Amino acid sequence: MPGGPQPSRRAFLTAAGAAAATVALPAVPAAAVTLGAAVAAGVLAAADSPGTEAARSAIRRLAPRLADRFVLRLAPDAGPYAAAFSFRTADGAVELTGSDTSALLAGFTWYLEQHAHGQLSRGGDQVPARLVLPAAPVTRTTSLAHRYAYGFRVTGCTNPHWSWAQWERELDLLAASGVNELLVTTGMEVLWYDTWRQFGCTGAEALAYISLPSRQPWQWTGHLFGAGGGMSTQLLARRVELGRRILTRLGELGITPVAPGFAGSVPNGFAARHPGVRVVGQGTWRGYDRPDWLDPTAPLFQEVASVWYAAQRERFGLLRSQAIDLLYEGGRPGAVDLTEAGLAIERSLKTSVPDHRWYVQASGADPRRELLDAVDRSRVLVLELDGELRPGDNRFEDTAWAWGQRTNYGGRTGLYGPLAPTAALPALGAGPAGAGGLRGTCLVNEGVDTNPVWGTLFAEAHWHTDPIDLDSWITAYPLRRYGRPSQAAASAWRTLHRTAYTTDTGGGGADSLFNAQPDLTARRAAPDAAETLGYHPDALHPALLDLLRAAAEVGDADTYRWDLVNVTRQALVDRARVLLPRLRTAYETRDLAAFDQLTAGWLTLMDALEELLGTRAEFLAGRWIADARRWGADDAERDVLESDARTVLTTWGETRAAAVSREYANRDWAGLVGGYYKPRWRRYFTALRTALTSRSTPETIDWYAFAEAFRRDRTPLPATPTGDPLHAARAAATLLHPRPQLTAALLPGPVLRATLVNWRPTPLDAAPELDLPDGWHAEAAQPDGAPPVGGYDRATYTWRLTAPEDTAGAVLTVRAGGVRADVDA
Repeated sequence: MPGGPQPSRRAFLTAAGAAAATVALPAVPAAAVTLGAAVAAGVLAAADSPGTEAARSAIRRLAPRLADRFVLRLAPDAGPYAAAFSFRTADGAVELTGSDTSALLAGFTWYLEQHAHGQLSRGGDQVPARLVLPAAPVTRTTSLAHRYAYGFRVTGCTNPHWSWAQWERELDLLAASGVNELLVTTGMEVLWYDTWRQFGCTGAEALAYISLPSRQPWQWTGHLFGAGGGMSTQLLARRVELGRRILTRLGELGITPVAPGFAGSVPNGFAARHPGVRVVGQGTWRGYDRPDWLDPTAPLFQEVASVWYAAQRERFGLLRSQAIDLLYEGGRPGAVDLTEAGLAIERSLKTSVPDHRWYVQASGADPRRELLDAVDRSRVLVLELDGELRPGDNRFEDTAWAWGQRTNYGGRTGLYGPLAPTAALPALGAGPAGAGGLRGTCLVNEGVDTNPVWGTLFAEAHWHTDPIDLDSWITAYPLRRYGRPSQAAASAWRTLHRTAYTTDTGGGGADSLFNAQPDLTARRAAPDAAETLGYHPDALHPALLDLLRAAAEVGDADTYRWDLVNVTRQALVDRARVLLPRLRTAYETRDLAAFDQLTAGWLTLMDALEELLGTRAEFLAGRWIADARRWGADDAERDVLESDARTVLTTWGETRAAAVSREYANRDWAGLVGGYYKPRWRRYFTALRTALTSRSTPETIDWYAFAEAFRRDRTPLPATPTGDPLHAARAAATLLHPRPQLTAALLPGPVLRATLVNWRPTPLDAAPELDLPDGWHAEAAQPDGAPPVGGYDRATYTWRLTAPEDTAGAVLTVRAGGVRADVDA
């Protein structure tokens, strides 16, 4: 493997087996100490090595029907590698060995996906009904010591209002992905309260400084403060309790927590309370005042930092890993020497956090060169958020860094995530322990609950020594995803790979024009989304057809139904990019009939989208709202939290000035599509139609006021799924293709080739007919006869042609399935 000599995998496996040759089995007779006896007695867990209890519990939570068929071993010595796992068949059970808890759970995932045709994901689970014993021992290693998860914005875009049950599942999934370091901010906002109370703020002022959860991540990075109106004492206390619970579970799972350290942001009245202190104003960011920045070289900085870390230790225990970004994304240094500022921050860590490690995000110009040049690089880990933009480029020189690929912004729901950079990760190579260079990875998507295929590949790539062959990997993916082989599903995923998962448009991909503020020239909804799909808007239709055909083989898999909804969703929203230019043309040419037809079609697509999304809990806006309201102590606070939850999905900011970030977190969610996006477009189309019929200028609509009404509305949004995903997907497919598709092309030879696609669940009588001009003759080459085309299937026909010398102006016509296709000769 790159970065060091290959140790013997057999040695690791043998050592692991020898370390657990005999164990005590209190629930079995004294003589029965072998693994076989444990299997026979049905108390397999009693044969586990000491220290595997947390892994055993996680497996029971994730896959309860398989958990009691494993025996778990710890073999801490992974040789020159950062971590290792192995598994083998032993006495009718699977003996799973790992160098630590994280490796054990990564090994369980490898077994489940590579050998048992199963998968755990945020888009459904596929857990086999019975244990599949490995035919041969398997050992995997990684040199990536830091397998870090979460950028600051995840907790605003994915899980601002999660309960403990939701967090417990997420922590299990992270551990099963091999994650061994996690940024924890939940409840950490109490440090602002504790610190500013000691520096002159009243309790009410300190609470008002703290943003509500959905936009709190941007406060951690110094972009704003007090968003949403501030915290209540009860909300703060409950979040602290949840944060402690998260930290406790991380300790059990062997995952190192990373806490937000003190970077210098202070309330904007801080300088007035402390005359003479050096504070640098940070101006505004997207309609918000940024918090001031306390000069780290000022003596008071060390005092504030000391209070911060003392409060952190008192509230949460000693946390040695600290995430601190210096003037992130455009912060102003003023006259402060950044080299000295970096040294001062480092000094505060040395004083208050023994044996600290400093985590720094890298994006754009961050981290600033002056910072890395000044500090002890051996204690710094740089998190490269956009590693796909600089493959193999170590711009951090001898500072340790972790590779990341930010494929999602705002939690937006599009199919996106270029797979090739992740598949190439093993080729980058990892340096030896304690050295600079590539030392790990960072999972930093803002929406971690989107695009499970990318997350699966990312987790797996750690345990490969060579680049992953994507063609083979994607073809095999449906077997693990759905649990059974399906050629139709494999064909669907090959199409998805060639389209949505190959394109690299940046910005987390293109989002839905249905979600954009209405405009005939709209090219995106979010201000930073890509303006183009990177593939033709109809290019996903073959994948949708194949998934519908695969229902007969894998239709009962929960993962299949999630994927079917997600792919159908994308096919529907992509159609908007075909319709909107036509709408604009109809309006500009004053073609009222075409305008009415196109606007009706647009709104009908949105209805179909709302129905489809409503069949899966993961696509319900009402769940997001219900999660937020659950944190309120009374109706008044529940309404505040609901308003905040609605705000981040729509205007993002709660003022006109801050609405410049509107739709940053737009989602294709039931309730949001039908309750906000569709009424908005309907209102716009009505205004345009009035302008057409009255030959006047369209009225100016106050879209902020429109959004404000939605933000203040308390009409419940759907929080429980209804309907059937397969039925809704079939209805959507019929809407996209109300008739069979017939295409034809003239190839050299000459050969005429026609393809008929049946978008119905029932077979289609498809006997093809040819209309040829005089002098043309055809002989059918394929197929022999014309059997019916199966439901959601396709058939290809070819004819060898004899053409006259003069073919000018000739048109060849193919008829099949009630439709026709013309080909110019």
